[in-house]
Amino acid sequence: MTTTPCTAESIASVPPEVVRLAEVGPFLGGRPLARALREHVESAARRSGVVVDLTGVQAMSPSFADELFAKIEPALWHTHRVELVHADLHLQPMVEQMVARRTNQAH
Repeated sequence: MTTTPCTAESIASVPPEVVRLAEVGPFLGGRPLARALREHVESAARRSGVVVDLTGVQAMSPSFADELFAKIEPALWHTHRVELVHADLHLQPMVEQMVARRTNQAH
């Protein structure tokens, strides 16, 4: 059996995990569910990065967005270890507002 040494380059080449929120449902709400998803997203982001795909999500409650997105460690956003894709025109501003509000509270 041949093994490949673990290097910074081999770690960087690991593709990010994709989390498809529509697999949970098209209408998302509730802090407990969002907390569980955030813990998964943060864990995946630390390993190889994560793409959160909002394709098919029709609505989410502000509390869900706050718990899932705004409480993600800011460094994971800033280093692009967490990326948000396919957020429609009403979800994107809500997520950005929640993240900005938490970021401003931290300062």
